[in-house]
Amino acid sequence: MSLYRMAESVFFPVIPQIQVTLNCNFRCTYCFQDHRASEVMEPATAEAILVKCAEYNRGWMRGGARGVVDVFWHGGEPLLAGLDFYREMLRIQAKMPDVTFKNHLQTNGALLNDALARFFVENGFQLGFSLDGPPEINDRSRRTATGQQSAHEAAMRGIAAFRRFSPPGGRVPIIAVVTRETMAQAEAFYAFFKEMGAEVQLDIYDLRCDDLRPASPDGLFRQAPAAAQIERFLIRLFDLWFYDP
Repeated sequence: MSLYRMAESVFFPVIPQIQVTLNCNFRCTYCFQDHRASEVMEPATAEAILVKCAEYNRGWMRGGARGVVDVFWHGGEPLLAGLDFYREMLRIQAKMPDVTFKNHLQTNGALLNDALARFFVENGFQLGFSLDGPPEINDRSRRTATGQQSAHEAAMRGIAAFRRFSPPGGRVPIIAVVTRETMAQAEAFYAFFKEMGAEVQLDIYDLRCDDLRPASPDGLFRQAPAAAQIERFLIRLFDLWFYDP
């Protein structure tokens, strides 16, 4: 095997995460991104990424198998790109029929209306939602940009649209950021996601680097739980799940 092929094998598969925009319709207190003056990615830029990934993965087809590219659409808030942007992405992907594209999209859900939900479900997009728990937990950190609407209410409206077009009985994929404020509310956290039928990935907020403290808002550090708090929280979550009939 050549050194080139050996190097390729180390990095296979290519899994692009495409940040469609850094802009967002939320202003979450723990977010580290700068949303100012961020435009939506040009379709030609996204096409160049998809083509390059397809070319790379084609080299790994074996025995007539199709190349596969998992594409993760992220932001900011990727739904700010609008429905026509993702229609164009499918048109671009269709120009490479020997490659299977699996599209994933992570959203806060607030912009997900029926038209978008139908499009994503019918075209096999795997959606994930950012939601931190019931309103009393979620809305402490997650805020709409205007501040005129509950971020929890906006997200749940989008999740409801997703469910209207999804097969019945399916679980809702969630990424929940866990902050210091969440630590004492394990029961409410567990009960909420159980009731909504969610499949939850925990993202424990752990920004605790003292070197960054002088240049960062104090709020970022106040929200980071201590190790002992995380330990108690995870054990409590496990017990709630384990003893739940």
